[in-house]
Amino acid sequence: MQLVSGFSASRVLYTFTKLGVVDIIASADHSLSAEEIAQKVGPDYQPQPFFRMLRFAASLGLLEMYDGPLDNVEYHKTCKFDLNETSQLLREGTPMRNMVLYRGSDALYALWGGFGGSLKDGKSASAATLGVENFWDYLQQDEEANTCFNLAMSAHTSRQTSQVLSNYDFTKVASVADIGGGLGSQLFSILKAFPHITKGHLFEIPSVIEKVVVPDDLKDRVELHAGSFLAAEAETNIPTGVDLYLLKSIIHDWADDEATRRSMGHQSKMLVIECVVPPGNEPSLSKALDLRHGLGTDMMVVLGAKERTEEEHRQLLQSAGLELTQVLAPQQQLNLIEARPAVAAAQTNA
Repeated sequence: MQLVSGFSASRVLYTFTKLGVVDIIASADHSLSAEEIAQKVGPDYQPQPFFRMLRFAASLGLLEMYDGPLDNVEYHKTCKFDLNETSQLLREGTPMRNMVLYRGSDALYALWGGFGGSLKDGKSASAATLGVENFWDYLQQDEEANTCFNLAMSAHTSRQTSQVLSNYDFTKVASVADIGGGLGSQLFSILKAFPHITKGHLFEIPSVIEKVVVPDDLKDRVELHAGSFLAAEAETNIPTGVDLYLLKSIIHDWADDEATRRSMGHQSKMLVIECVVPPGNEPSLSKALDLRHGLGTDMMVVLGAKERTEEEHRQLLQSAGLELTQVLAPQQQLNLIEARPAVAAAQTNA
């Protein structure tokens, strides 16, 4: 039954967060009744159904609930709700709040209605559900969704960047390009951690680049590049002559033929930051990510793409003229896949 009703929990989490319940209680600095919270949310919200939502949220561990007198059944007035450690994570400006608002958005919720169609053709449900070719086109049309998505991705990147910094050898890297690097949090962290890297390039679509704020202490080491790494003219827009190209949560976002459209110099290396699906029936979160939520996106339902096994990554890289050189696995949700041009590999082995 928990599986059957799981959607209701995620929907309540989203609605509870979007309405700002946590910030309302936090601003009061004491517990509030459902009636008091509903009044602060807006005049259109009724206290009785609001109480039922809050009671369910409390049962999920999102709030603390304190019962009123047992002989008084006006629960929307007598029961009080307060914050706990979990709900503190959902306050305005927190990374988790942005992730919840993106993951629970009406667009993504509706896309799962097209799941059956994705099973038939392996393609994204975006066209049938949202009327656009892919989810990225939808984000370009919806400014609020686009902003929420970029904030969610920055939050997710910040949690994983420490693993990248501590597990990959940047000592011989003099320049780095973050392709599809969002608002730049990963690139900025790398440049601050390794002062010997003289130049960092951030490549993103124009609507994202215009929102990037480069820290003052990095302005002389950062270059911003606006474009689309999947466009036909992408090779002229992506920075060239860079030692290391970072592709985080990009390869899994596009079907095989799209993901191979890359250009690199002979001496460059590529670091793909993705999940690697283990073989067989070994339990792994990556298998759920592949179908369900990925790194902030829905692989098959939203994008028509997928997570890959190590061999699938190897074959994909080979089809793009690259050789997989090593795979690092600092944690279950994160693998660092290093590759280099096959020409350079052949010259080294000659």
